[in-house]
Amino acid sequence: MTPRTIRHDAQRQFDAVQTIFAKAAGTREIADLVPIVNIICTEATLNAAISEFFGTPSMPDGHSWREHLCETVDGTPVNPYDLIVAALLGNVRRVLTDSCGRVIDLGRKSRLFKGAAREAVLLTGDRCSWPGCHMRCGNIQIDHLQPWARAAGLTNPINGGPCCPVHNRAKHNLGITVIRDETGWHHYRPDGTEIAPRQQPPPQAA
Repeated sequence: MTPRTIRHDAQRQFDAVQTIFAKAAGTREIADLVPIVNIICTEATLNAAISEFFGTPSMPDGHSWREHLCETVDGTPVNPYDLIVAALLGNVRRVLTDSCGRVIDLGRKSRLFKGAAREAVLLTGDRCSWPGCHMRCGNIQIDHLQPWARAAGLTNPINGGPCCPVHNRAKHNLGITVIRDETGWHHYRPDGTEIAPRQQPPPQAA
C-alpha cells in the first residue's frame, strides 16, 4: 500500500499561487499584455505640438512649453515630441469633465459607465427603464442605448440608460432597441413593434 501524502497549509498555498501565475502567463488578453500610459494635455497643446513637429511653429513669442499642460497622470512632464509619437502610435481619447472636474464622458476608449459618467446617467432617473419594471436597486446597471461594440456607441450620459440586471440581459438577448425622447423611454423589438407597458385592468363597477 502506498502511504498517503499529507500536504501542509503552506504547500497548498504555494500550489495556489503557482496556479495563479501559470494562468496569468498563458493569457492572451490584449489588456493584460499591452501597458497603458495616459498622457494628459489640452487641445491647444496638442495642436501646437503638431505644428512644431511638422516644422510650422505656432508658439507665440515669449511663450514656453512650460505653460502648456503635457504630463502623465502622476504629474511627470512629457516632451511635446513624445506626445506626438504617442498620438501617432497609440490612441487619442477625448475626456469631458463637468464644472467640478469630474469625468462624465470617456468617448470610445472606455466601455463601462463609471464614476461621474454613471452618476450623470442616474441623475436623470435611477429606476430600470424597462416597460412596467421601474425597479430601483443598488446594483442598477448603466447600458449603452447605441451598443458599444455593434454600433460604436459612445460612453457618455446621452447614450446611457439604467436597467436592472434581468432586463439588461433581456435587452441584449432579445435584440431590443432603446430610444429616449421627450415622452420617455421606448423599447422596440427587432420587427419594429414597440413593447408597451402592461395595461392595468379597468376598475370594476360597484
